[in-house]
Amino acid sequence: MSTSGASPQDGANRPELVRRSWKRLVQNLLGFLIVAGFALYLWENRDELGSALDASAAHIGALCVLVLLSWFVSGLQAVVVYRALSVRISVREGFMLTVAGTFGNYLPMRAGTVVRALYMKRVHGVGYARFGGITGLRTLLNVIAAGLVGTAGLIAIWAEGESGPGLLLVSVFVGFMIAPILVMLIPAPRWEWLPQRLNRVAGDFTSAYDELRRQPVVAIQVVALLAAQYLILSVRFLVSANALGYEVALALLLLAAPLAALTSFAALTPGGLGLREAIMGYVTLTVGYSFSEGVFIGTVDRAVLLVMLAVVGGLIFLMLWRRIARVDTQAAQAS
Repeated sequence: MSTSGASPQDGANRPELVRRSWKRLVQNLLGFLIVAGFALYLWENRDELGSALDASAAHIGALCVLVLLSWFVSGLQAVVVYRALSVRISVREGFMLTVAGTFGNYLPMRAGTVVRALYMKRVHGVGYARFGGITGLRTLLNVIAAGLVGTAGLIAIWAEGESGPGLLLVSVFVGFMIAPILVMLIPAPRWEWLPQRLNRVAGDFTSAYDELRRQPVVAIQVVALLAAQYLILSVRFLVSANALGYEVALALLLLAAPLAALTSFAALTPGGLGLREAIMGYVTLTVGYSFSEGVFIGTVDRAVLLVMLAVVGGLIFLMLWRRIARVDTQAAQAS
């Protein structure tokens, strides 16, 4: 008689588990190579970076204020979306969720998304599937805003008489504007054919998505806030460039900001570390500047951001976890 606890189902699932393990291994390896390559690039160019960097207290202070402002605007997006779904969260909560989420995305397993989902579930009763639907629509609106800001940057560069970037970036920004709108025009599917439990989960996901999709005023408000956030990021890059002694047009940074911000969705490295700076370098290179200028501009902004996250983000992250634990304790006592 076999004494092992293995079952036929375990054997059937083993190939899938192996496939996931290999996928996770490849992702971790790619992430490590990207971060290591970024660190090596900075080390090999440390003399150039050191000689260019002339950041004053005014530069650092301005970057700190702009980072706080970008977090505030991002928090307002959450407030607008959730209130449109009759979930009453405060502006303070929106700000804290943004900061804690940004901090957590530098931790393993995308802990920022986890803490936001847990908080909305425990404190406001928003189920995980519904949270996923809201996040999915916000992602589409994010891409639309990136296309709008990037296109504005293209127009500004051409208006200044510059040759501008190549066809690739033009196609990317136009696609950013058009593709999500086409997706949002498609009604959410029905899930009656699924088993009851899966049907309920899928319905929760698509109901939040569809409810928001049918409120164009809310979508316009969120896109406007996202565009403002990208503009603030562009100004942050402009301050970083000034701290390095670079003369870079704001129009160029309007191209770089949305692409740099969207790298956070790649999830290959913590907070898009290394990827964002590489995108910055690519954009500056395509419009006649050097690759290193874009990398260094992104690095200065990243350094200030990381310090602020270490000081402010960690504290707010712990505060949200404590509130989640307190709500769980109260629920357990009530039952």
